[in-house]
Amino acid sequence: MGVPRMFIVAGPPGGGKSSFFALSDFADRVFNADDRAAELNFGSYPNIPTAVRSAVNREFEAFVHGNISAGTSFALETTLRSTITFEQARLAGQNGFRVFMFYVALDTVERHIERVKRCAARGGPLGDREHSAKNSFEQSGQPPGDSHSGNERDRDRSNLRQLPI
Repeated sequence: MGVPRMFIVAGPPGGGKSSFFALSDFADRVFNADDRAAELNFGSYPNIPTAVRSAVNREFEAFVHGNISAGTSFALETTLRSTITFEQARLAGQNGFRVFMFYVALDTVERHIERVKRCAARGGPLGDREHSAKNSFEQSGQPPGDSHSGNERDRDRSNLRQLPI
């Protein structure tokens, strides 16, 4: 069966996480909170109520802990707004998982905000995220290791190193 793996695709809103990394490329069991929130919001990404986001956060945590308990490989997407992903990664590692994080960020906060605005104009998941993009970009900094080049056309992931947490 092999060693179970936890794959984390992380970075500020508008950085290209969903565009550049299909979670299903990493594992059969995946969780994207934006997509789940839209599903619970009648298929709509804009104006997702706080109650829906709270419910999705509970589902997200149950998803992670359920997969860790079962020893099942999984992938998730996050903005790293809190320390919970690092706590979950540590727990996964303590339970025999190999943990991989791919950090995706553009070179400036303005580029993030522009992508958020374009996505919102298309009805995508980033409609209320301009402020969030700025805060996440400023708070997250650049993690150790390689990050995405910032070129939206550069979808080649072969130059990224996988760094166990």
